Amino acid sequence: MEPKSLKKQRIPTVCLTCKSQKLRCDRIHPQCSRCKRNGRECSYDYGLSGPPTVSNQVDTPASNASPGFSIPPISPNFISNIMTDESSTEDREVKIDTNGLDEKLEMWDINKQFLSHGYHTYVDLPYATHSIAQHDPYLRLFCPSVHGTTLTDLQSRLEYIKASNNNDKGHINSGLLKTVNEISPLMFIEDAVVKWVAKTTDNVNNQLPWEYFNTIFTIEDRMHPSLVSTIKKLITEIELLLPQKNKINKLLKHFYQNIYPFYPLIEIPLFESDIRKILIDDGVSLSYTVLIFQENIRERLESLTLFLIIICLTLRDPNLNFQETILDTDESGEVAKKLLLLSQKILSLLNGFKYTTENILCCSLYLLISEILNPGNAEEHISHNSILTLKCLTDMAYTLGLHEEPSQFIRYFDREKPSQPFFMYRRKLWIGLQSLRLEIITADGGCRDSDFEYLETFINNTKSSIPSFIEQFNSSTLTDRKIFVLHDNEYQFHMLMNKVMVNCGPQCKNLNLYNIFQAIERLKEFTFRKFPLSKLLSDNDNKQLVEVEWRGACFNFSSIEKTVILRINLIFFSSLMNIFYMLSQYFEKKCCQKLEKYQTYYHQFVLQSFDAYLELTSLVKKFLDNEYRSVIMRYHEYCLNKSVAFIVIKIQSIQLGLILRICYKYSILRNKDTSNKYMFLERSNMTESIMFRNLQQISVQIKKQIYGIINSTLSKYGDTYFGCYQVMLMGRYVHYIVENEQLVKLTNDYWRKASETNEIPSKILDMMKLKWGLGPLDINIVLYYTTNPLALTGFNNTLLDLMKDALEQANVYDNLTVIPRNPEFSSNEQEVLQQLLQSNFELFSGVIGDSLGSLPTI
Repeated sequence: MEPKSLKKQRIPTVCLTCKSQKLRCDRIHPQCSRCKRNGRECSYDYGLSGPPTVSNQVDTPASNASPGFSIPPISPNFISNIMTDESSTEDREVKIDTNGLDEKLEMWDINKQFLSHGYHTYVDLPYATHSIAQHDPYLRLFCPSVHGTTLTDLQSRLEYIKASNNNDKGHINSGLLKTVNEISPLMFIEDAVVKWVAKTTDNVNNQLPWEYFNTIFTIEDRMHPSLVSTIKKLITEIELLLPQKNKINKLLKHFYQNIYPFYPLIEIPLFESDIRKILIDDGVSLSYTVLIFQENIRERLESLTLFLIIICLTLRDPNLNFQETILDTDESGEVAKKLLLLSQKILSLLNGFKYTTENILCCSLYLLISEILNPGNAEEHISHNSILTLKCLTDMAYTLGLHEEPSQFIRYFDREKPSQPFFMYRRKLWIGLQSLRLEIITADGGCRDSDFEYLETFINNTKSSIPSFIEQFNSSTLTDRKIFVLHDNEYQFHMLMNKVMVNCGPQCKNLNLYNIFQAIERLKEFTFRKFPLSKLLSDNDNKQLVEVEWRGACFNFSSIEKTVILRINLIFFSSLMNIFYMLSQYFEKKCCQKLEKYQTYYHQFVLQSFDAYLELTSLVKKFLDNEYRSVIMRYHEYCLNKSVAFIVIKIQSIQLGLILRICYKYSILRNKDTSNKYMFLERSNMTESIMFRNLQQISVQIKKQIYGIINSTLSKYGDTYFGCYQVMLMGRYVHYIVENEQLVKLTNDYWRKASETNEIPSKILDMMKLKWGLGPLDINIVLYYTTNPLALTGFNNTLLDLMKDALEQANVYDNLTVIPRNPEFSSNEQEVLQQLLQSNFELFSGVIGDSLGSLPTI
């Protein structure tokens, strides 16, 4: 009898990448068209066969004699060709010879990175949100219109209140009163304004007193009596605020399990040894006694400060009490705020930039992390002061020599403390610092060649057989080894990202498309290999690793790995989106001069940016909708939430740039059609009819995406993440005026008032000019982009067809909530806003005064 034949395994019909993101897949083997178009790793292997292949979007040129790069074609039938597989790979690619663009790319204008706003003056990072808005002419003219309208509305209300109090309504500027009873941005952000008042008052009440800065006394074993008295007072306050011993144990365990894996700056055995010296358990009291006045007072204060900052960082986790109530949410927030203030006082007294130590750097880094992750932080994006702080701490790391392999410093072997844990501590500080720099500085183009050299020095000096630092962790615990395998990959990613940003940033003296694409290709291939999104498809390993000596902390490495994968992909796609968007802005302007020469480049970069935008929005939307909850623990979201909140705002900037172009293209075409309707009655313009239809169809999709990201963000975070919350409220206003076809009218009305009337106060116009770079005297620039067909000459049907195809493939916004056409504003809500302005008249007058614009706005 013949043996029964084995049942043939069915070939999966949806690739892993599309399935993990719930995207439409055309199921072409061995590589679907979506993955091929985006250069993504594509595999139908659900554990049945060998490793998947990688398709490169950018081909290495065959020879230096004919440099070039391959890009997706820009013909309207490109997608259909792939879907039906009617052409070969070569037929589906368009080869652009870089020799055809024999000119220097002059993308950057330092004037557009300059920002003067209130008390702030600085040059922003190249790919920061404000810089992108400045280089995009449509964002540049829209943002001051919304910002200026908000502040004009505010001033009109304040003047009305002032005049009412003085019984002098006759002297109010009638132009200002026009906005009082109209729907304006201020009405949409009313709730954010209320919370902003509370936070502003709170910040005033919690400032550090002057005596904690630049003290003439030195903290040492023998101190000046006045300094001893100050420190004793601080210690007493700390002891009163510290949670009970059992709660401190739970807080440290929570930190080790859920925060340390993503910010591993400390050597935990060393840290535990140090805090045992200062936290005294008398066996009777429920709380610890803090012991400082012994030998090595500075070291004890450094350890105490680090301990306090770690406790504060943990207390601010919104998910802290998810399974077990450690500290009431309101109480934990208040304790964290007070303890953090006390730790800052001690850190100021320690004068770390004079007395540089590893502990001082660690305290400062965790303090920065605490402020960045703080849900109550009102920043809408990474602020210049966070960037400046990180740059200063980077210089401190250079001063400490952390970029060098610590085992080279043989004099450390003579120390009383064991050298290996100390060496490990130094390595972790450098690696953790670079992880912060990746997200805060490098991802927005703030890096230089010298930064890469420092990154490379640390790798090269390990004397490892491979360019990696992981061999230095062979003597660590299994937990640390597994954590730093992930950070080793992230470090390599950082080096590649640095190269990309240097090649396409303002510091590059000779911007070259070929070099940019080659650097991006290397980064892309590494990212898809080491951080594959297919791993987010399912959770295959729920095993936990327990570290008994780390207060019994349990580590779910499956969730940790997937959190890192998502974080790196968010950085990757947001950076690509910004790079291609800036390139598209450059070639959009060039198309106005020579359409035939530059249109191909313009269309290419618009599509590249659009693809990255859709990929990024898909990832973010799924995270906000909790679709990754099965693979990423809720506790691990704390270290992702702020990154996602910042990226949401970047996504909204791109959405706004797209919708502005669609609306103004439609407006220009409609006005053109009206003016010419008597000249061409004998034949209809089919091209423009098709364009009207395309613009309308794309507009519908983009509006849904704008609403979708706002709705998901507010559903996920509410007002917990305040900086993001206020931007989402302003986003609702933007969506409202787009949905009601008022975007063009309101923007044009603002600039008409600014240039032709005195309805907008001159001080508001002056400040808008300083922040956004446009004022009443620049009306010719505004009119060019709002009325001249040449401004959007490359934004044509060819491009719109391809954008439609991309939207059809990115089928991620089908089930959105129905949006009411007009939001309802009750008179009661307006009374609340008016009462708020009356009771805080001086505060809001200050907003209109020297600190103009600190009010929540776009």
